[in-house]
Amino acid sequence: MNAWSRFPFLRISLFFALGILLAEYYSVFRFDTAIWMAGIFAALSIFFFAIDRLRVVASALLLFSLIAFGYVRYQSSDIRREHLAAEHIRSSDHYLLVTAEREVVKGRYFRSEAHIVSAGSKGGWKSLSEKVLLYRAIAEDSTIHEAGTTVIVHGAPGTIPPAVHPAYFDYADYLRHQQIRYRFFVRQENYLITHSTDFSVQIQMAQLRARMVNRLVSRIESAEVRGVLAALVLGHRNELDRHTRDAYAAAGAMHVLAVSGLHVGILYGVLLAGMSFLLRFPYGRYIRLALILLFLVSYALLTGLSPSVTRAVIMFALLAVGQTLHRRAYVYNSLAVAAFISLMIDPHWLFAPGFQLSYLAVTGIVYLHPRIYRLWEPSTRIIDKIWSLCAVTLAAQVATLPLTWYYFGQFPIYFLFSNLLLIPLATLSLISGLLSLILSDIPLASQLLKPLSEGLIKSLNDLTALFQSLPAAQLSLPYLSVGDVVLMFLVFFTLTALLRTRHFRYIWQSSLLISAFILSITFRYYQHAGREVLVWYPAKEGVFVEAVKGYGSQKVTGTADSDLLAFQVEPMHRYFTTSASDTSLAKGTFATAWKWQGQKYLLLRGDYRKFNPVQALPLDVLAIDKLYKGRDSDGWAELNSRFRFREIILTNYVNEKDKKRLSDLADSLGVKVTFLKDSGLLIQ
Repeated sequence: MNAWSRFPFLRISLFFALGILLAEYYSVFRFDTAIWMAGIFAALSIFFFAIDRLRVVASALLLFSLIAFGYVRYQSSDIRREHLAAEHIRSSDHYLLVTAEREVVKGRYFRSEAHIVSAGSKGGWKSLSEKVLLYRAIAEDSTIHEAGTTVIVHGAPGTIPPAVHPAYFDYADYLRHQQIRYRFFVRQENYLITHSTDFSVQIQMAQLRARMVNRLVSRIESAEVRGVLAALVLGHRNELDRHTRDAYAAAGAMHVLAVSGLHVGILYGVLLAGMSFLLRFPYGRYIRLALILLFLVSYALLTGLSPSVTRAVIMFALLAVGQTLHRRAYVYNSLAVAAFISLMIDPHWLFAPGFQLSYLAVTGIVYLHPRIYRLWEPSTRIIDKIWSLCAVTLAAQVATLPLTWYYFGQFPIYFLFSNLLLIPLATLSLISGLLSLILSDIPLASQLLKPLSEGLIKSLNDLTALFQSLPAAQLSLPYLSVGDVVLMFLVFFTLTALLRTRHFRYIWQSSLLISAFILSITFRYYQHAGREVLVWYPAKEGVFVEAVKGYGSQKVTGTADSDLLAFQVEPMHRYFTTSASDTSLAKGTFATAWKWQGQKYLLLRGDYRKFNPVQALPLDVLAIDKLYKGRDSDGWAELNSRFRFREIILTNYVNEKDKKRLSDLADSLGVKVTFLKDSGLLIQ
């Protein structure tokens, strides 16, 4: 029996996923055409299976039908609803929304995910089902709203802008695969709370999760401890601050904060041991199986049904069924079944980093762990356990390296040592947290378990901070393209095949692929080595400007907050392969002037009418926050009386009406105009 015969669901899942990829990137067939194709291929495969000589043809047709079904499943969840929602949203100005989660503070706004239930206009109200992000301006008397709050919002939602540079994480595409395409920014006067009538399972579980979080973290003073405990036990990550996230990322322990196979595996082990007494009774093993499945599904719903949790729950459910029925379960088959069910639930999960990393990590552990483990035979039992944990960590890290490099651009140097300490401590923290949650109504148990959980989480945080503080704790990696990621995976496949088969052909194949990967990285490195560019970033307060020259970058003016640094400045440094300097190229509070590549630049903050030169100042590029009206109706003459320029950059938001007027005026005068907030980034 060959490998394909033992793992039928592996074929099914792979070709079903291929259909989803085709629907995403090469959507050439209409929805109804794809349905007909799927049905015809399936019918023909059944027909040809009855003829012995044509079973190969039948198998091929069955695989084509799986591709077509994947194509249909993706389109059925996306295209029709998207067109209908866009039509209703464009023609409406009032919306009835239900919040799907508890609000969190994001700068000057409360943010939450919400569902549009209906949209209203002069023609009446229309039913609608669309997920959106809702940003509600914080007022003095504002309070945080819980999941299930029903509100009426006045005003039109905006689309989410795509990434403006390949080095940036495409947040719009990430949200699109969560089926979120719009966002509301509303002031308090355009926001009205009304009576809630939503009783969906998602809302009920979100409300239950909020109550569980409050029960779990009550009487814990440290916000950092509360955030980590809620994330570790219930997958509630909204309370985690950036400092904590950065510390766990630098220690190579972000998987601890994301409820995944580690957490579900611990829960499964606790349930298996705690219910072993049921085996003494008639049909006890079936009762234990039913209870374990009930607990696992409830935990998945409670923690938000993320891709990694769904995968882990399905796999452990199959394991539990196999153990109960005394059937052997092939791990690859179980993994493929989990993937197929997950993609049937939501085909967009295929494009989620969490889904991809979860399945890669498990595949790496299953395939690479025994091979790494056999490289050394420890002499004692304790060292053997430590070496086995090291082998698991190495296997997961190797398997996920291409994607972690592509998505995050960083590599934790001390991941092997940190996980040796953090995983056992996280296991104890999870068990104590779950017990604290379950026994919270028992005073004595609560008094004992709450301090224990708090102490364990503090130790966990202290250890991550220690690893973060070590020299060169995190290696910043250069930018990778999608082609580079494909090359890395091909290198891994050929090297794995070489180690398994020892065939000579894999030596030259892997050598060729490694050479192509190195040449790709090297070419991009030297391509940017001689570049001298100015990079303009729209910041929360004005603008942040950097000068990139060779392998270094230097601040020109402005201030970059932590979000701007993490999501824009640092990815750009990786793209240009530069390092930042602590010194500034130019200084100034109201006005900053500098010269770059023979051109004169001037950045003005606030009302430039306070700037009164003796004669119009000759410039190449002028940057202002907005155009102030003066003697003329549009303010352009007022600006021209003070400056002469060939290009103007407006750093604040400009409405569509003024944008068109200014663009037409600038074109007529031969002046280039850039609206920085709209473009999201400017490289000169």
